[in-house]
Amino acid sequence: GRAPPVPSATEGTGAAGAIDLDFSEGLTLTRSSIRSSSDDASIGGAGTVMIRTGMLQLRDESSISTSTRGPGDAGQVFIEVAEADLNGDSRIESVSTETASGDAGMVRISAGRLGVTGGSAIRSDTSGTGAGGGILIQAIDVELSDNARISSDSLAMCPSEPCTRGGAAGGIAILADRLSLTDPNGSDALTAITSDTRGA
Repeated sequence: GRAPPVPSATEGTGAAGAIDLDFSEGLTLTRSSIRSSSDDASIGGAGTVMIRTGMLQLRDESSISTSTRGPGDAGQVFIEVAEADLNGDSRIESVSTETASGDAGMVRISAGRLGVTGGSAIRSDTSGTGAGGGILIQAIDVELSDNARISSDSLAMCPSEPCTRGGAAGGIAILADRLSLTDPNGSDALTAITSDTRGA
């Protein structure tokens, strides 16, 4: 079964607390999550998530995330690692959901090597009126494959009438010695880096 999350949340006027984790050798999440969130009734924002470790592995739908469902902003995500691997639909993200007016937060990753594969994603998207956050990746080697994505998109889909224009998409900066995008199964370029606006 899925392991219990490491949560930080707010449902009132105060902000959620920060999550700050430091592991000298490594951190592995398997069907697990580390998250900070701001509820739909909360004015306070989600907390910052900071992780420093040697080897970071996310497997089988694991996630490191901050999110907002209301007027408070999502928190920022800071990852500092020697090496990181995301596989099996895992995610590192800061998102603003369809009910939110608060903004998504910044996702910043500093790594020697970053591998994202198997439908996994690094994203700072918005599905509501809040803005998408930015993504900054600084690494020696970045490898994306097999439906992996890095995105800071505006995804408003007009769930009700009248349509409300979605918030602005965020920017993406990747500073790397080597960047590789591959789809070994020929899946029509589903491995991608995107900063798109869709919807109203």
